[in-house]
Amino acid sequence: MNDSCKDILNFVKENDVKFIRLAFCDHVGRQKNISLQPGELERAFQSGIPFNAWELPGFHLSAGTKLLLRPDARTLSVLPWRPSSGRVIRMFCDLMNADGTPYGGDTRAVLQRTVLDAAQLGYSIRIGSSCEFYLFNTDENGCPMHVPQDRGTLFDLAPADRGENVRRDICLALSEMGIIPESSHHAVGPGQNEVVFHSSDALSAADNFMTFKSVVKQAASVSGLYASFMPKPLETEKSSALGLMFEVYKDGKNLFEEKMLEPEACSFVAGILGCLPELTVFLRPTTNSYSADSRRELGWSNLSGRFSVCIPVVAGIKGRMELTAADPAIHPHLAYALLIRAGLEGIRKELAMPRMETASGKLPATLRQAVTAANRGKLCKAFIPQDVLGSYLSNKQDAVNDYTKAKKKMEFDRETYFEIL
Repeated sequence: MNDSCKDILNFVKENDVKFIRLAFCDHVGRQKNISLQPGELERAFQSGIPFNAWELPGFHLSAGTKLLLRPDARTLSVLPWRPSSGRVIRMFCDLMNADGTPYGGDTRAVLQRTVLDAAQLGYSIRIGSSCEFYLFNTDENGCPMHVPQDRGTLFDLAPADRGENVRRDICLALSEMGIIPESSHHAVGPGQNEVVFHSSDALSAADNFMTFKSVVKQAASVSGLYASFMPKPLETEKSSALGLMFEVYKDGKNLFEEKMLEPEACSFVAGILGCLPELTVFLRPTTNSYSADSRRELGWSNLSGRFSVCIPVVAGIKGRMELTAADPAIHPHLAYALLIRAGLEGIRKELAMPRMETASGKLPATLRQAVTAANRGKLCKAFIPQDVLGSYLSNKQDAVNDYTKAKKKMEFDRETYFEIL
């Protein structure tokens, strides 16, 4: 057991920690967790905690198969909404087979391998994000309704903006957990809010995105509200978007920092654009993700708008590539891994970036088309474990089939996604 694990064991004893949550993601990006008593933590670090993985949808394991959860000591967070007496902490975990070897279907490990491979090539990638979500009223039983919390619009103040207190609680809770938001505000839609985050290393960025979603849900619940990351929960209002900002470093230098982009930066963008059609199923993973107001063209510009990639030149936000073709329903570990792989492939092949504001192809317009593009593509098959990819695409194909049969499409989307995203 290394020093980091010993430090956490001491922290648990000295800070009255009563429960430890071991968190992990299933194959489609839903966060799961198991709670431990403090006396079990040393065993968790040394040999892992077994759980009935075969009962999880998508893992496709034989009946009775157990996996092990081994906590990653680097991801310790104290849950600030729990009492200071009898604290609760949370750590993300690596998934292991019963014999202690790494489980091939661990989606977090897919991103870890990608980060390691990038480092061996001399590259370090940092990812920031801006994420929108909706706040809804709940009924007398605490069940969510399809009634937004307010009728506010972009950058409104109270009283038109009634999400101000919830956003404050979200940002304070995240800060206590070591995740510092850059800004927050009311977004365009009624009850719609946005939080923006500084960049961090890719693995932390993915872990932090999962943490952010759970903090938003918790803060909303405490205020008697319901938070939804469903891409378009209101048929006539704006979709919720997820902006992803990539910084690529080599020898300590940001390749996007110069006014004239480094050739490797151009190739990184070209690699992503070339693979974006087959990656869309990971970036817009629901039938609800394909509304007219969320569509982007395959190409790039210096302005955020109709193209899928923006390379800003404005002081204060330059030095990065912004992807505008994702939404909050993503599985961040898989999505980030694939985007980095696509960029690295672009560098390896020395791809040329297409002309600015010129469409270089078409993106899938439906989840059905996105599944087809992924099945035809090569990148996903090369870097996602076969069982994970098969499970993921099978889940999406099932959603497509059910959506096709549904007579009322928006009603289907709400029943399918509203309370799980």
